[in-house]
Amino acid sequence: MKKGDYLKITSDAKYDGQDMRWTETFKEKITLKAGTMLYHSSDKKISEFLSKETCFFLDDRMENYCYVAVLKKDVVVDYYESQEVRLEINENNCSIQYVGTIRYIPTLERDKKYGCPIYKKVDRTIRKVK
Repeated sequence: MKKGDYLKITSDAKYDGQDMRWTETFKEKITLKAGTMLYHSSDKKISEFLSKETCFFLDDRMENYCYVAVLKKDVVVDYYESQEVRLEINENNCSIQYVGTIRYIPTLERDKKYGCPIYKKVDRTIRKVK
């Protein structure tokens, strides 16, 4: 798989992390409009997504292997703390594209805004941060 490739969303995809326990605090249900971009990252490369509830972020603070989902229609999602949403993904409501590998460095501005360590994008390729 290379940058820009679209991933399939199937009923039998297998990858590490898909059964990870979630601990974030639920805030409310919100409606996201068609065309909204959502961001997902993983410690290991994903070749296809499982059709199930999956976490995404409304902003692009990702690191490691990174993916962007674009909504094909308006969708009601569960909204959690730290700009996280959970979406029941399938081929009818979104497309998912691999965008590459991203490294981050900490920034004080984001830490202050969100009250926790959050990272700033350095670039969209693998690179060591000094």
